[in-house]
Amino acid sequence: MNLNITFRHIESTDALKDYVQKRLGKIKRHLNRKLVEANAILGMENRKSTPIHFAEIVLHVNRDTLRSKVADPDLYKAIDEVIDKLERQVKKYKTKLVGR
Repeated sequence: MNLNITFRHIESTDALKDYVQKRLGKIKRHLNRKLVEANAILGMENRKSTPIHFAEIVLHVNRDTLRSKVADPDLYKAIDEVIDKLERQVKKYKTKLVGR
């Protein structure tokens, strides 16, 4: 699996990279060898008085693309939520494949 992590308007740290890799391992387990590429975009947007962090992850699975984006004041919470959303999408994707 190829993992690309992009940081927008925030500093790249090894702790964030390791956290995203660790959390994506949970999804990788569900997909076995079908996961080809994962792109993670972590960033910050300034909205009025509070900065909002966002996490977006795009998974390329065989010929399909699964995408999720979450915004939250806490970056780690946004990463957790985006991984949970993707996990639900992966489970739905797998049931569709089994149904066919």
